[in-house]
Amino acid sequence: MKKPLEGIKVLDLSTYVAGPGTASVLADWGANVIKIEGLKPEEGRKTGVSVGCPADDGCNPYFGSVNVGKRALSLNLKSEKGKEIMDQLLQTADVFVTNIRVPALGRLGLDWETVHKKYPKLIFAHVSGFGENGPQKNDAGYDTVAFWAKTGLMTDLGEGAPLSPVWGFADGFTNPILAGGIAAALYGRTITGEGTKVMCSLYGLGVYGLHTAVASTQYGDKFPRSRKNPSSPMANTYQCSDGEWIMISNFDDRLYPVFLDKICGRPDLAENSAYNNQTCYPEKNAEVVPLADAAFGAKTSQQMAELLKECDIAFNILGHFKDIARDPQAIENNYVVKYTHKDGSVSMMSKPPVKFDDYEVNDILPYPCFAEHTEEVLSEIGIIDQAEIQKLVDEGVVCVRK
Repeated sequence: MKKPLEGIKVLDLSTYVAGPGTASVLADWGANVIKIEGLKPEEGRKTGVSVGCPADDGCNPYFGSVNVGKRALSLNLKSEKGKEIMDQLLQTADVFVTNIRVPALGRLGLDWETVHKKYPKLIFAHVSGFGENGPQKNDAGYDTVAFWAKTGLMTDLGEGAPLSPVWGFADGFTNPILAGGIAAALYGRTITGEGTKVMCSLYGLGVYGLHTAVASTQYGDKFPRSRKNPSSPMANTYQCSDGEWIMISNFDDRLYPVFLDKICGRPDLAENSAYNNQTCYPEKNAEVVPLADAAFGAKTSQQMAELLKECDIAFNILGHFKDIARDPQAIENNYVVKYTHKDGSVSMMSKPPVKFDDYEVNDILPYPCFAEHTEEVLSEIGIIDQAEIQKLVDEGVVCVRK
């Protein structure tokens, strides 16, 4: 079945997660993506070892999850011949994705201004840590620094020591967002005939994602919050008799009386306008949160889940990362899919969350080994003679995989 980006050629000059994952999303949507690495494998190929994953040619799930669907080219962009080959590739490309910092791109002759002048129809997509302007525009910025640390997530969501963040979390959100921006730019090109620069930063993602906190803290809202004094007792966690915790969430005044009556067992409060709507909180938290604590503590998580469903109150039993790979909800929606690695081992791998009704994007695409497709990509720009390719290898322009 045809995919929405078939016929679109993407060059991916990015490392680790934010950037590679963007290009992988585009590959999932049908684009022809070429991953460009230097004469050595990019550092992201071995990051998985730090979190207990295998990270070799046979099985590399951490790297593979954001590099599926690509072909891999080894190219020395600091060499004159390497720059010449890059220019040939850019001539026929539709999209260039990179997370290389702007000064380094300039030294390679791959900054936006230079590339746009040469290839005015090219979509130039750039991921940064902190944005294109401001005092931190050229700072190094992994998501742990630019997203977790700078936004306040590590300090304002926990009590006591800072939270220990999950690597690549913000990167994972950045990827489909930037892919959407690229798709919009491709559509815009059909109207204007011109390419454009599309930008997304990890810090920008955090600021936008925290739009409610950005607004509320300007008017006195304070973090971190205690579950004993939440913004609302209907947006809080409660522990059940089996030790499991449940998160409930509601912002509809119609359900406050239901919560007070059916969950807390207080029909009198359900009829009292001093308790039965969200404008009463957090002032009434000291009274209502203990009632809810007692109600949840008297039932198992499954018993309470059934009651909450009957009341149509949004909730979920708190899960764990380790449960996602076997969660029926994730599997049936193809949020995770079974992947067979090159060594024959099998694991579940996350897929991009955007799905289409008329396009099939749930197939499982391979992720490449280092330099796996160098010769194939070179052949597409007319370099097919083995002696010429060997000369490129000998001169340190490319690596090939035998």
